[in-house]
Amino acid sequence: MTMAKGSGIGRRRSAAREDATASYERRRKEIGAAAVRVFNRLGFQGASITAVATELGIDRASLYYYISSKEELFDEVLREVVERNFHIVERIKMAEQIKTAREFGDSCARPSSR
Repeated sequence: MTMAKGSGIGRRRSAAREDATASYERRRKEIGAAAVRVFNRLGFQGASITAVATELGIDRASLYYYISSKEELFDEVLREVVERNFHIVERIKMAEQIKTAREFGDSCARPSSR
């Protein structure tokens, strides 16, 4: 007796990621946003692919085209949060450098009181 071949969803998911159309990327962002809401509401242990699908109003099987597991989805959400926070920190550092440069420039422009 031979085993039936799988659906090949993993291959299709990989191919879709490589081609990454705008609609595919937009849908992944929607899934990520829904996952954030679900993880926030239910925690990691309570969250499920089914809960994310319900949050989106789609069939659970449809999510597997975009993600392979709850763990992958959680990792992706965390990675996005870390990247966003990193960019915020970079902007804050840049603003601090600009402020320091302006203060230095202002102090140099003032006439000396000698």
